[in-house]
Amino acid sequence: MFCEIFFVWYDKGMSKKHIEKYLPLILLGLVLLAIVLGSVVYNKYWSDSVKPSEDLKIDENSFSADEQKLLVPPGPNATKEEVDEHSKLAAKLSVVGSEIEVKDCKVTPLVLQASITSPVVFKNTGSKKISISFDENNVLEIGVGKSISANKAFIHGRGLYGYLCKVDDFTGLVGYIIVTP
Repeated sequence: MFCEIFFVWYDKGMSKKHIEKYLPLILLGLVLLAIVLGSVVYNKYWSDSVKPSEDLKIDENSFSADEQKLLVPPGPNATKEEVDEHSKLAAKLSVVGSEIEVKDCKVTPLVLQASITSPVVFKNTGSKKISISFDENNVLEIGVGKSISANKAFIHGRGLYGYLCKVDDFTGLVGYIIVTP
């Protein structure tokens, strides 16, 4: 369409001198249009995806300093010491049991310690359907007031398993399970 307008404009007697004169203004206008459209698309589709839903009542101030630290796992370039420190913190905060209560992606306990032979149950006590995922192959959809077992997620045996919770436009790491023999 721009090319058609340009050629009609050129055929109406616009000289090369006129085109060279207005070309920077046209290019500037196109750049500004691209920035505005990019901003609109970003704000509509991506800006809220990194923030919790307005209805979600996950308050970072309700977590202790250790709990906040635990919810930031060591990165891919972490040293062995950093990974060990994170694991020790998880063990320190762990609660022995078999059930995790999930209320709008706020979990209790934050770290559950369970035997590989006993079932681990997620119970949705919140007001919305949630998804709990350990990885792309282990996703649990849990309706309001429903419970579901997660033992198939522990394919690597004993160890520390982090899991994500998704509700509405919120997705985040919300807890851990320490699987023991």
